[in-house]
Amino acid sequence: MKPWLAVLVFILLLIVVAAGLFKVGQQYPIEAVPPATVATTPEPAPVAAIEPSPEPTLAAPVPIVFKRDGLNARIIHEVETVCGSNNSQVAVLESERGRWVCIVVAEERRFYSLDGDWRLQNFPALQRIGFIAPSPPVLKTMSIYRSVAKTAMQYNAAAGDRIIVLLCDRGGMLHLKLDWPTE
Repeated sequence: MKPWLAVLVFILLLIVVAAGLFKVGQQYPIEAVPPATVATTPEPAPVAAIEPSPEPTLAAPVPIVFKRDGLNARIIHEVETVCGSNNSQVAVLESERGRWVCIVVAEERRFYSLDGDWRLQNFPALQRIGFIAPSPPVLKTMSIYRSVAKTAMQYNAAAGDRIIVLLCDRGGMLHLKLDWPTE
């Protein structure tokens, strides 16, 4: 190849590249960056007015309703691996205060076991219909029911989850009329 031809090809190549860069510059213009501003003194954050909290009101009682679907079904399945088929019923109340679970297992006598900060005063009907605190061996069995339920529901005490376990005669078990705590 002749040297003058190589120079000509090189110059044409430079012209093509320069034209391509010019076109790219038109498609993607470089914007000027505004100068940075430095605040000399920060402005204080606005202070929100503190409003008094409303007086607590006692809600109307919410009945404990036993079902065999959803989370209830998962808990029943786990509890009945311990107590046998068709020997339990479960109620779940889901609210902003957490998930509250009531497990009832068929047994000859009536016992109750409360979870967390619940007290017998939260369930006044229990004493009226003959539920009593369990002896240590019975309490151990009830804690097994509670334990398998906690696993089934992925229990979270910090989120307000609570469990009440009741042992009750089969006849009474089907006709329990209890309410969830209102406070």
